[in-house]
Amino acid sequence: MPGRRVLLVDENDDFLDGLASLIAKQPGLEVVGRAHLGFQAVERARSLSPDLVLMDVSLRDMSGFEATHLIKADPKAPKVLLMTFHESRAAVTAAFASGADGCLPKSGVTAQLLHTIETLLGPASEEERTAGDSSRWDVGQGGSDGTQP
Repeated sequence: MPGRRVLLVDENDDFLDGLASLIAKQPGLEVVGRAHLGFQAVERARSLSPDLVLMDVSLRDMSGFEATHLIKADPKAPKVLLMTFHESRAAVTAAFASGADGCLPKSGVTAQLLHTIETLLGPASEEERTAGDSSRWDVGQGGSDGTQP
């Protein structure tokens, strides 16, 4: 199975480095690009054709909600998983209203991310599963797995 392609979007390079490191350790996942701004996320989602865009809701030029709406306007849009420091029902509701496929609190993203990616993109192949970490986490936002209830 070819690697599942992930685009990372956040203004903080240290946070992006941490996410990239976490994803790089997982068989079957690859980071295909990074963006710091919403317009870059929209452009790179179209040009890089990722399977998943992992994006912060707080960006300088536009919100992650707005960028998600623009990304999802494309018929071939990838899944979009938003991250937020605002762990409120309103933030989760806004994420799903924008067209996002999931929403995670940034405070728990490292523990919840891999399970949520699997939920959104489907399980890894048997070969990838035996090579990777098979731990599971409870996402705690949105549905029981961080996706739309």
